[in-house]
Amino acid sequence: MENGMVERKKSRGSLCLLWLFALCLMLSLAFVPATARAAGQPRLSKTRLTLVTGKSKKLKVKGYKGKVQWVSTNPYVAKVSGKGKVKAKHMGYTVILVKAGDVVLKCPVTVNGRKKKKEKPFIFCYEVDREGRSIETGNAYNLAVMNGYYDTWNWKVSNTDYATLYDNGNHGASAVRTGKYCQLVETFMGKSGTVLVTATNGSVTLQYQMVIHPSAVDAAYVNLRNQVLSSMIRPGMRAQEKCLVIAKWLSNYASYQITNAEDYSLLKTGVGQCYHYARTYDFLMDGTGIPCDYISSKGNPGHAWNQVQIDGAWYNVDVTSFDNTENNRKYPFFYQYFMVSDYQYAMKQPRYNPYHVCTSRRFDFNHFFTASPWETGEWVKY
Repeated sequence: MENGMVERKKSRGSLCLLWLFALCLMLSLAFVPATARAAGQPRLSKTRLTLVTGKSKKLKVKGYKGKVQWVSTNPYVAKVSGKGKVKAKHMGYTVILVKAGDVVLKCPVTVNGRKKKKEKPFIFCYEVDREGRSIETGNAYNLAVMNGYYDTWNWKVSNTDYATLYDNGNHGASAVRTGKYCQLVETFMGKSGTVLVTATNGSVTLQYQMVIHPSAVDAAYVNLRNQVLSSMIRPGMRAQEKCLVIAKWLSNYASYQITNAEDYSLLKTGVGQCYHYARTYDFLMDGTGIPCDYISSKGNPGHAWNQVQIDGAWYNVDVTSFDNTENNRKYPFFYQYFMVSDYQYAMKQPRYNPYHVCTSRRFDFNHFFTASPWETGEWVKY
């Protein structure tokens, strides 16, 4: 019995030694380099490929000189030629199989889409670049930054004597606006020339040149303006007197009426709102050579008026308020907002956004209840 137990212990010991030997053999094989294990066996030059659509890569079979067969498991993603050239077609995944004798080799291929190049932004004018129209005086044009929709751009026009930027319903003659990708540019009647529109966002600056041509109705308006001015402007008149006689003529000629007519129509029709008054006054003043700009306020309701420059200083002129025929006053004209400073005009437009700062109070006369020096002629003393 003791002999049987001894024999069983010997057999268990032999089995343990056998397992130990096998384990050592497996470990020794595990640490043998792959090149050594694959010596003499066919192998691919690449074990994995990542391509971009439209690109190609050639695979080679090494360690084998016989004929090979190439195939792609998904030709829609990538095709392979008889010489091992892999051509990426569409995004996706496929496997290139190569039969070299009795050996089948595999090369997984991943195809990615091309990275789209970010297109450079540029300024596009709808009326010109799409509709093929020319830029004319007395019209409005839509400009937009293409490929820059989500950015905030700072817009600027090089010369507000020819064109102005229009912002959120504000007709103000502004040289600079901060807004989104689009901007409306208005051209002035009787002002043909070249204006450069600039849009800036950070370090990116875009430019659009507007060559303004006289419109078909421009000549007719200019002729009408010349007739009006020739009837009232005399040689030797001082600048402020010209401002006065034009304001008086416009107040006598025009009547206030709500209308959607174009800005300069008052000169022909005789009716209009504040922006018709202001636009027409600006147009008439341009004929005298006296610097004059069209200004407007934001808010609800908004308002439009003018600013004129006399002896280097700017003054507010509200021709719409100048007409006093509906009020029970001794004189037909209301001078409270004629040729006044920002301090005086702020009483009427506390929310307005001035284009020129009018600090001079040279003509801020006290004429609430007495005759204005403009009416009596005493303005010549100032």
